[in-house]
Amino acid sequence: TEFKDDDELADYLIDLILYEDNSDKFFMMKPSGQEAMLQYYTFETGEKELKQLLKDIEWTVDTSGVSYSSTIYPVFKNMMTGQIYITTDGIMVINSYDLCFRSKGSEKLIAHLKELKKSAAEKEKAEMEEKTDKAENSEISEADGE
Repeated sequence: TEFKDDDELADYLIDLILYEDNSDKFFMMKPSGQEAMLQYYTFETGEKELKQLLKDIEWTVDTSGVSYSSTIYPVFKNMMTGQIYITTDGIMVINSYDLCFRSKGSEKLIAHLKELKKSAAEKEKAEMEEKTDKAENSEISEADGE
């Protein structure tokens, strides 16, 4: 397929990777420490908003490479359709197509991703604390019953 410019190609790949279906669910990988299994935050809403933020940015193909000093946000809908890696210095990498794009004005997108990651981590922490509280309460109940 012929694309009139780099931005049109980027938008096509964003549509391809964050394809629309009946859900509004997408994922963002998180550091998994020593564990070998893949771990990720699950977002039940917001895919369309994230997708629109990505498409609103003007992208140009970039061959200078990614700075490893920047934070990287890997976002995906399904591991089979690929992943979009977005960096805090305005780079979008799509490894499955061996392409790297540089943005003009990605501040709003980066702020959105940071907020998503922060709220997902807070939600996960609250859920873990709730599980711990339930387990402790269960142990206390069992001890009282004896």
